[in-house]
Amino acid sequence: MTKRFGNVIKGAEEAAALTNYLKYISDPNSRQTKRQKGGTRDNARVRSEELGYLIAFSAPSSISAFTLNFSKTSLEGFAGFQEALVSTKRLTPIAAGVSAPNGSIPIPKGFRPARTSVFVPNGSAEYVQSKITKEYYLKYGGKSHSLPFGGISATEKQEDGEKAVKTALITVGGGKQYFRVSITPEHAQTPF
Repeated sequence: MTKRFGNVIKGAEEAAALTNYLKYISDPNSRQTKRQKGGTRDNARVRSEELGYLIAFSAPSSISAFTLNFSKTSLEGFAGFQEALVSTKRLTPIAAGVSAPNGSIPIPKGFRPARTSVFVPNGSAEYVQSKITKEYYLKYGGKSHSLPFGGISATEKQEDGEKAVKTALITVGGGKQYFRVSITPEHAQTPF
């Protein structure tokens, strides 16, 4: 067959996966989620939290910073966060001798600071069968770490801050392609 019919052939091969997916979304009882069954999250993962502050990109000048709790485990789990976020003052832990600036307030309801997430692979990979489509895919082993961040100053634009954080994290990782770095932008539901 010619190249233009390649999608038709691929579609025929994927028909079983599509059928399984349609069954999954149409039948809520087939979903294996704890939320659906009224379960709770596993408590096996214990989070160690630390108090810190950051300068929000969208905060008015009357607010100098927001105080928040963040995961100490993530900060210690990926050494690159120390260099890319803490040493550049995008996230400042409040420790002995360090306090939040005057005019700081706790994060208001409806506000989510910008967040970066880094996936650090451990070098393993295995084929795993999807519970939904029943097809096999390659799953890479590793850990994800994420932390909130803010601007260096109240005048820094969010786009510039995001670009600087992503560049810094990739540089810390030696520019290796297998470091997956993603950024979730800051979001405020209501004005401050």
